[in-house]
Amino acid sequence: MGRFDAIAISEAPNDEVYAGTILAIGAGGKARTESLRPFTENELRSMMAGLP
Repeated sequence: MGRFDAIAISEAPNDEVYAGTILAIGAGGKARTESLRPFTENELRSMMAGLP
């Protein structure tokens, strides 16, 4: 199927809660996780404004 067997999109109140959840899932040893942080449009615009 490829690199991933499943993909989950989720939300949490903050990064710390999300990280704790991911660590708990991975601690069981049966799953590997990878997190990708999305950026809002305003965050991206701010980043792009700093480009040369």
